[in-house]
Amino acid sequence: MIIASRQETREWAHEEFGHAQLGDARRTLRLVRMAAEAARHPGGTVLDVFRSHAERQGAYDFLANPHIRESDILDAIAMATAGRCEGQPFVFVTVDGTSLRLTDRKYTKDFGAIGTTKLGARGLKVIHSYAVSSDGVPLGIVDQQWWNRVPQKNAMTAVVVWLQRKRHAIGSARSRRATSGWRHRKRDYGSK
Repeated sequence: MIIASRQETREWAHEEFGHAQLGDARRTLRLVRMAAEAARHPGGTVLDVFRSHAERQGAYDFLANPHIRESDILDAIAMATAGRCEGQPFVFVTVDGTSLRLTDRKYTKDFGAIGTTKLGARGLKVIHSYAVSSDGVPLGIVDQQWWNRVPQKNAMTAVVVWLQRKRHAIGSARSRRATSGWRHRKRDYGSK
């Protein structure tokens, strides 16, 4: 495992998030600090990443702040990726989807079904687009979208949805999300 120095993680975090437009320079600074710590101490929870009580409280406050939108953070990531794409003769944009399984034992969160309904797993569906140079070097995230699956109303609806997925047509929900995300980001990448 490669462990980056504190200086390297700060530089990366500033390059990736230092230009984020979060409505207040202090929010952007907090985001940069949080990203640097997450890169330095990767973990699955705030408690795993942030060592001091003050850092943890700052992270919780940031994550709970209603004035910070996920889309503004994603815009910063996409712009940093666009910057790394500059000068490349061309880039590949890979699109991948996955499911995030999230704990919701009481069914109080706005999660949907993932996987087979028999297992009863809940979480979010995710599609992300990732830029890769012609040499195979990862350049960063172009776009990412997540959503919850809406429960099926009846068996006939479930059959129709199954048939749509089976075809994997460009009109499927998954394909529409991927292509609309790319269209949204095209402005960041110019005509390339």
